[in-house]
Amino acid sequence: MIVKILGALDLLTGVMILLFQYDVIGIRLLISFIVYLLLKGLLFRMNFASFVDIVIAIYMIFMIFVPVAVLSYIAAIYLFQKGAVSFFG
Repeated sequence: MIVKILGALDLLTGVMILLFQYDVIGIRLLISFIVYLLLKGLLFRMNFASFVDIVIAIYMIFMIFVPVAVLSYIAAIYLFQKGAVSFFG
């Protein structure tokens, strides 16, 4: 059950990255997803996927100042596939 909830939040975080890239959402909403990824990454820090979550959260912080489209797409695609695997796995 918790895996599916975290997977849904990963999917939603990927969507938020893309929406922020196109200036659809504000900084406050993005910051809440940054905090989510950082907390999840630190809570489960024993595996590689959590390290990648922390790296994506750090990129999201830099994305506030200088968004790089290619990196945003890579981060969103990673979170989409991670969320999808949690639903089907």
